[in-house]
Amino acid sequence: MRSKPISLILVFSFLFSVLRPDLLLAQGETEGAKKIFLAVLALECKKDPTPEECSVLSESLREQLLKTDRFRIVDRKNMEPILKEQSIQISDCTSEECVVKLGRLLGVEKMVFGSIGRLGDNYVIAIQLVNVETGETEKMASRRSKGPVGELITPIIEIALEIAGGRRFEPTAQLARPGKVETGSLEVKTNPPGSSIYLDASSVGVSPVKVPGIPVGNHSLTITRDGYSIISKGVIIEKDKAARVDEILIEQTGNLKVTSTPVQPARVLVDEQEKGETPLDVQGLKIGDHKIRVTHSDYEEFAGDFQVFYQQTTNVEAKMVGKPGKILITSTPPGAGVYLDGRNKGETTLSLEVPPGDHKIRIKKEGFEDQSKDITVSPNKPYNLDFVLTSIAAAAKPIPKKKESVGSDRAWYKKAWVWVLVAGVVGGGAYATYALTSREKNEGKVSYQW
Repeated sequence: MRSKPISLILVFSFLFSVLRPDLLLAQGETEGAKKIFLAVLALECKKDPTPEECSVLSESLREQLLKTDRFRIVDRKNMEPILKEQSIQISDCTSEECVVKLGRLLGVEKMVFGSIGRLGDNYVIAIQLVNVETGETEKMASRRSKGPVGELITPIIEIALEIAGGRRFEPTAQLARPGKVETGSLEVKTNPPGSSIYLDASSVGVSPVKVPGIPVGNHSLTITRDGYSIISKGVIIEKDKAARVDEILIEQTGNLKVTSTPVQPARVLVDEQEKGETPLDVQGLKIGDHKIRVTHSDYEEFAGDFQVFYQQTTNVEAKMVGKPGKILITSTPPGAGVYLDGRNKGETTLSLEVPPGDHKIRIKKEGFEDQSKDITVSPNKPYNLDFVLTSIAAAAKPIPKKKESVGSDRAWYKKAWVWVLVAGVVGGGAYATYALTSREKNEGKVSYQW
């Protein structure tokens, strides 16, 4: 039920108008001054206050402006027929341009409009006074209130007086009753100390602090400190007594998520405190600036700064760079030139630090053939490369053929003595045939003698 706050608004309005009529005139104004023709639009409220409460507060603002005796105010009932004829809804008219247009239709000199909204524990009231002829905003007034909606009547009255009198209304001085004021005091301590203390939205110092001379009754207390949650509470001040408040502030915290590439797990330190290994989630870090280090035995250290925000997670990706690998290069014979990825690095025997990754190593020495090898170097790992060089002269000399001995195991038909024998037999046979033929011709007969 929200009927109680509405009733409180009406009660506050009545009490202020009856008990403190002296506050309804701005300082320095006379009753005989010319009154300004004014129209007051209904305040724009968003969810809280409710439409019913907002309507009551709008009428209260209209009433308080009227009681300052500085304005002639158009009755809301008289506004509606004109606006209806122009097909204009007051609730839709929230811009300064629209307000000026309405003012000209209504034939007034000035317009008052504004809004009430809820921001955390505060109600925020913002009111503007616009000159219809020039279209300019002449005055702006705003207030914040931590109390219930029923207590918004007080800032409404203050704004009305500020708009009417052309000066900022100071509630402490203006609302003090004549005669002796009953007061008490307040003492505030906090852990940690040094927190900012506000009483009824006014600064009263830093903790620990003692505040004397506070009017008896209910007051709002606010404690703030960077990096800590805000504390807002009510305090009751009693006559000639000291109210004491002792509060422990809670740090505002956020979270951190750490990953590392291309290697994990890697060791994580936040503000030089060990937190674990990647991938890592760190909860409850104090908001603000921090330092991080991510280390691994085979990689260069990653270091940087990061920020933690309240109730949010900050992501840090540590991009790790591998430490160089070590290569020992030897050759037989020694004194060969070493070329790493095409660059001369010296002569063997040679020790090199080489960045991780793929590389080509070439060996050159006069009188010997060049040699090369491809190698993939891992971070912080040792390698040994040994080259045996080949002499160019040795490579060009032909290899001599072996002589075959007479008694070698060649086939019989490939042996010389076989063919000599064959030639002798064939020759002998031919000669014998020739001799026989010749004798037969000479003697007519043939005789054989062996």
